Amino acid sequence: MARDATHHLRQRGFPGLLAEDVSADPNPDQCTQKAHARNGGASSFSVTNVGVWRVGIAVESGEVGGSVLQKAQLVDQGKLQSTRCRRASFLADVGRGLARNPKSSHKALSWLLQAEKVAPQRIRNNNSVKDTIGVLLTHAHAAAVSRELRGMAARMGIPH
Repeated sequence: MARDATHHLRQRGFPGLLAEDVSADPNPDQCTQKAHARNGGASSFSVTNVGVWRVGIAVESGEVGGSVLQKAQLVDQGKLQSTRCRRASFLADVGRGLARNPKSSHKALSWLLQAEKVAPQRIRNNNSVKDTIGVLLTHAHAAAVSRELRGMAARMGIPH
């Protein structure tokens, strides 16, 4: 994913912003100028989109729990309302990152359910989300499996 992010940013005319630089704050003036030059969405270079990429890269590079949640809280989700698939992917990434840490896995399901509500077709067919639900089910069998988790697993065709 980090390589994809670097390629994506280079294609958009930002060769100096490498995946390693994603932790640095974007230049707000440059983000604003670029965001207004495009029609928004997944290809715009805006503060919101940089935040979404940061979360995705963090999850794909193995960050978990509070670190992912901290990055997610910096994203203005209101600006993702018009791009349902993009918003669903963001919510799913946060849920996946939270699920990897036992201290934050209880928060993961609510993020994943939000993602499913926004774009059910995208989330129910996403293998990474299916794997995450499977892991949550495995961990939850030690305790009582929640009704929401069983419902989401059933909708995705995961035996529970």
